[in-house]
Amino acid sequence: MKHSVSDVIEILKSSNNQVEAEKQLMNYFAEVAGEVMQSALESIDDELQKEYKAKGYCMERKDSRTIQFLFGSVTFKRRRMAREGETGCYPLDISCGFEKGS
Repeated sequence: MKHSVSDVIEILKSSNNQVEAEKQLMNYFAEVAGEVMQSALESIDDELQKEYKAKGYCMERKDSRTIQFLFGSVTFKRRRMAREGETGCYPLDISCGFEKGS
């Protein structure tokens, strides 16, 4: 995730008009927002894994999930955790209120 003011300057300089510049900037900022959201969700998942391990859960696997936000699709990885004799769960999905299959 490497974005900078110079990227925005380049978009503004290379655009032929204001409408074109705004379209390019909207796409650029949607990309930035998606990358920031992905990083934030994966950081929360890291924190939750520690909490769930302390409660006796073990990681079964790490799966990807894609969710459509207003600014675009975000794909991220999160852990499936389980305790012996119990059905597994995705702590990140629970914490963020992400419904199954949505």
